[in-house]
Amino acid sequence: METSDHWPCVIAVKTNIPKGRIFRFENYWMEHESFLPVVVAYWNGQFHQTDPTLLLLTRFKAQRAALRIWQSKLSNMEQTISNIKLVISFLDSIEEWRDLSIERIKF
Repeated sequence: METSDHWPCVIAVKTNIPKGRIFRFENYWMEHESFLPVVVAYWNGQFHQTDPTLLLLTRFKAQRAALRIWQSKLSNMEQTISNIKLVISFLDSIEEWRDLSIERIKF
């Protein structure tokens, strides 16, 4: 029986190239009451570009930055869920002392 001349080899490849944050536009933003004022305010901002192409690019970049900041200030889903759980536990504790009204049961 011959012995193999192959050696097991483990290769690990890593990279340190940072990944940029991808901007994702959400359609439900357009239904939010404060969306349009943010868009208009940053779109009509003062930019020091004379080239129309660079001006358009600058406006889009400013818009993206503004919408990222605006989106981060929208209601936080985790906080909303936490608040709802708190209300439910409060209603449960009230129910232990007395029967709930029809309105509270539906709520």
